[in-house]
Amino acid sequence: MGEGAGASLAYWTMAPTGEVTTSIRWAHPVKANTAQAHRIGDAKRVTQRYYRDVRALPALFLLLAACSPARRAAMREKRAHSALSAASGMYWDAVRWGDSGAALTFVTTTDGKRMLSEQVGENPSRRVSRVEPVDVSVDAAEDGSAERGTVLVRVESFDVRRGRVEVETVEQHWRLDGRVWIIDETASPIDADRPW
Repeated sequence: MGEGAGASLAYWTMAPTGEVTTSIRWAHPVKANTAQAHRIGDAKRVTQRYYRDVRALPALFLLLAACSPARRAAMREKRAHSALSAASGMYWDAVRWGDSGAALTFVTTTDGKRMLSEQVGENPSRRVSRVEPVDVSVDAAEDGSAERGTVLVRVESFDVRRGRVEVETVEQHWRLDGRVWIIDETASPIDADRPW
């Protein structure tokens, strides 16, 4: 190669999408050594990183907007709503299938536990045949945490003593005890005749 002739250097880069691109540059043969190629590649990578970071700024602003206090409160309420729905669903499934042990985990008073175990136990006077949730609402406290909730459930049951099917809509009050939803027996006590 003569003095003025150039040498080609091939570079390859990987885009954030995983696409590999190649480029060829002409360089002076004296300067076209490995260290020079690395420096050029490093400078190119730094430039690409800078432009990638600049393009990420709008996403960062959207992320910060999603973390606003109102958004966090709405997300907290949504999580409380789904947790209350799940807890009431587990309670009513336990009542329907006669699993008194599982149903008793949602009751705290001894009178409520005694009455519930009699109603859901081996020979209940009323058998629940179908349960449909109608509405679940969570009441947020002043600090934004959910402490109380109300569940409306349509219950179809068979009264063994009378021999008839009854359908009723039950309003049940729940409260948050630590991280667990339990039945608020002061607002909706367990009846001696039915497990709700």
